[in-house]
Amino acid sequence: MNILILIAIAVIIAVLVMSKAKAGDIAIPEAPQRSDLLFGYYGCTGDQVAETQGHVNLHWECFWGGVDKAIADMRAANMTTVLDLGGPTLSDYGTLPRTVRPDAEAQLRALFDRLHSEGVLHLVKYLLPSDEPNLPENGSVHLLPEIMPLIHRVAVSYPALVGVQYGCVYYSDLPMDHIELFDVVGFDQYEEKSGIFAPGALY
Repeated sequence: MNILILIAIAVIIAVLVMSKAKAGDIAIPEAPQRSDLLFGYYGCTGDQVAETQGHVNLHWECFWGGVDKAIADMRAANMTTVLDLGGPTLSDYGTLPRTVRPDAEAQLRALFDRLHSEGVLHLVKYLLPSDEPNLPENGSVHLLPEIMPLIHRVAVSYPALVGVQYGCVYYSDLPMDHIELFDVVGFDQYEEKSGIFAPGALY
């Protein structure tokens, strides 16, 4: 009897887990395919550029492997690029409260100078201050009014960045403070999957 109860409980748990995993997805109707959308993955590491060749048309650079690796990846990808500028402008991730680096402007100019000299700055079409700034362990959302004017001030010095757009990817449905500072805004709400596009949902 006890074994049957345990099996029944296990089945119920499995059903609940499976239904939870599917809960966020919605049925997406057939529609003409669009050719004007950008598709890429957050960040770049290892051999990702080669592994995703022909599959993406957006490169997202976070400088996880350093500037030299980023330049090599940007050159190899040779496509519309997003730069995450948290590294050169903000104190280290995970150390709270985060602050704007005292040499943030100099660091940013040095980065843009290097990208320009290497012939890849013109690929950059989007500049982001930091990923998910409203995530509590990121702790940088309060810095956006300070960091965004700094990024603007530096970017306008580079002809290759004329027309660049400023973006932010917020975390889930936490308050998206200072959203008015950006041209392009997104959010990460992983648990909802494609449900983010459902009528009345966050998107």
